[in-house]
Formats: sequence, C-alpha cells, structure tokens
Amino acid sequence: RRRTADAELWFESGRYLVSSCGTLLATVLDVKMFEAGKTHVILDTGMIHLGGMAGLGRIHRALASIEPLGEARSETLEPADVMGPTDSPLDCIARGALVPPLRPGDTVAIPNVGAYGLTASLVEFASRQLPAEVCYRGASVVAAYRLRTGHEPISP
Repeated sequence: RRRTADAELWFESGRYLVSSCGTLLATVLDVKMFEAGKTHVILDTGMIHLGGMAGLGRIHRALASIEPLGEARSETLEPADVMGPTDSPLDCIARGALVPPLRPGDTVAIPNVGAYGLTASLVEFASRQLPAEVCYRGASVVAAYRLRTGHEPISP
C-alpha cells in the first residue's frame, strides 16, 4: 500500500457505455443461393462501414444480429451468411445468422454498433459512399451529418 498510496486509477469506458447505442441501417443488394443450400445475403454495408479492423482480423468481430424492417414475409428463420458489398472474403458481417427470407431492396437493421463502427472502418475502401449518421433523442432528430474524406472539391 505504501507504493501505491499516490496512485490514480484511470480507465476508458467508451465501449461499455456506447456499444449498444447505435443501429446501422442497410439495404439488401442481392441474395445468392448456392447448391449446398447455403445462402448469402449481400448488403450495401460491411467492413467498409462497420468495423473494418475486425474484417482484417485486427480486433475481435462480434456476431452481428440482422433485424429486418417492415412486414415479415414469413415467420421461418433460415441460416445465411450476411456479407458486405466488396469482393473481399473478409467482408463478412455474420455467418449463419438466422434471418427471414430477404429480397433485394429490403432494409435491415444491425443493432449495437455504437462504438468503433465507422471510425474504425475502411471508409475509403472500394470508393463506397459514407453513410449518413443521424443522432436522435426519443423521436426527435438532434443532428445529422456525413463524414468528409478529404476528397471533396475545394471552393475558392
């Protein structure tokens, strides 16, 4: 105790406090069925917007849940690999996720992306547009913006 009497305790609580605070909305681009009964759901988001460092194996990837928005076509859930839009095999959001039948154009929600999502992602990879970020309190929007990448035209 003599050696630590003047010690201060510091910790970073960001992930603990905000990891459940964000939801990423995505659009289904394609659904591919393979011979072995395997299904791939391709979204317009992935490692480019959602923790690209996890896609590269730099940090642990949590198993994402995929929640369809709108009316369900069926109560039946089937396993599917949910993939991002790039041609990289690392661009996987969830393997074996239980999802109802999805079609191109459907909107899905990926909850609990509030910490290290976009800021730890490969936002310039594959030249995809950055998602808009909308902050709300209850039913009121308090801020909406899109990150800039530095490639916007400069006005004189």
